Amino acid sequence: MELVNNFYIQYRDRILLGQALSACFGLLYAVWSVQLTIQMWKREKAPILAMINLMGGTLTGWVLIFCPVLWVWCAEFAGQADPELVKTVHFIGWYVYDMTYMITTVQGFAIGALVFLDKEKPALMPKWAAAFAVFVGASFFPLTFLPYFKDGIFAINGYWSFHTAFIGYGLFIVVICI
Repeated sequence: MELVNNFYIQYRDRILLGQALSACFGLLYAVWSVQLTIQMWKREKAPILAMINLMGGTLTGWVLIFCPVLWVWCAEFAGQADPELVKTVHFIGWYVYDMTYMITTVQGFAIGALVFLDKEKPALMPKWAAAFAVFVGASFFPLTFLPYFKDGIFAINGYWSFHTAFIGYGLFIVVICI
């Protein structure tokens, strides 16, 4: 309990700036998703996959805004609020961030399905990029078990949650943008 509170106190200014900027830039993911939705919509007779992409991108954008705002609150009120409350808000942020992976997963699956089904030339993106989107979306599935592990690779601070999922997600964005 005190460990989380002390972390926010020690790094308050960095966290306030970094997470405030993260919240601002999180919206850009939703904007990017709208642009991709338009491109997908033009290629579908019935834009179901485009709408799934729009939904996934909009909700992912919300998560990318909401969770950093929770951590800004933690940094601002650490040392003033009850340390148990700071810890609770901190972990709510992480659980929302990790456990809502399915909204981004369905977006990756929709992108992949459209690219594999699309026969138009030029292709929206290379098939390998679409396969990567599906792979990254599927790589989030182990986050389902996050509440059951308090330590180890699948814990909230474990390698899968903190490295594999985030690195994969970052690469997903880079690859899809190429």
